[in-house]
Amino acid sequence: MKKKYLLLLLLVLAMSSVRAQSLLSAQPVQKDLIETGRKKMLDEVFADNRFIGGYFLYLSFFHDFNIAAMETHSRTYKPEVSKRLIFYCLNGLDQINDELVNNYMGRGIGRLDSGKYADAMNDFDKVLAYDPNNADAYVNRAILFIISSQYDEASAELVKAKKFAPINPVIFFNESVISLARNNYTLAMKKIDSCITLDPEYGRAYFEKGLILRGLNQYKEAIKVLRKARSLDDPDAGALIKKIKDDQDQQTKPEVKSKSK
Repeated sequence: MKKKYLLLLLLVLAMSSVRAQSLLSAQPVQKDLIETGRKKMLDEVFADNRFIGGYFLYLSFFHDFNIAAMETHSRTYKPEVSKRLIFYCLNGLDQINDELVNNYMGRGIGRLDSGKYADAMNDFDKVLAYDPNNADAYVNRAILFIISSQYDEASAELVKAKKFAPINPVIFFNESVISLARNNYTLAMKKIDSCITLDPEYGRAYFEKGLILRGLNQYKEAIKVLRKARSLDDPDAGALIKKIKDDQDQQTKPEVKSKSK
């Protein structure tokens, strides 16, 4: 009898060891659950119930794996997500990791668009905590640095982004924005031409090129490029065309000399 219990104990210990090793060698969410304990991450991430499935997955690792109990418990949150929670529990933490990245990325972009820059940066940092190879997160961090005129920091973020997305036209676009802000028209033009080559339908890239040409006093070429931007629904192209034309009219208007009395 003692031998039987000893074998059973050894089997339980072996299973626990395998489970712990697999968790520790897995992705960031799994490591976070192991290292920070039960509540730190759960309170932050599952507050709105959208990722409450992760809590049940956590229970499945450290407690008895009881699908029926988890399904019943999940209904105390939102009945309509019950099946989704069980899907998480059965399919592992990778699914939750992807959900977290998408959630933080979407929220960060929304906050960036609404001017909540510090909160947006925090969201993009969280994306990178779960997915360090996420080029879009680096690009969005670069945009936030550009907004605050921190061009060295923005350039560093774009270098990181390019490692994971070397032909992303948005990277070249933002490199052009930085170069233009530094009055390096030659490099700005080179970067924006690369961007347009990669994505000929990128309306904002033509607007940026129009800005560069305007800075070089090449007004005719600027208007031509801006008309292309306008045809691709860039919201600011029309206003810039009008401004360039007004500036030209002002320059060609003959000077009126006041008559002496």
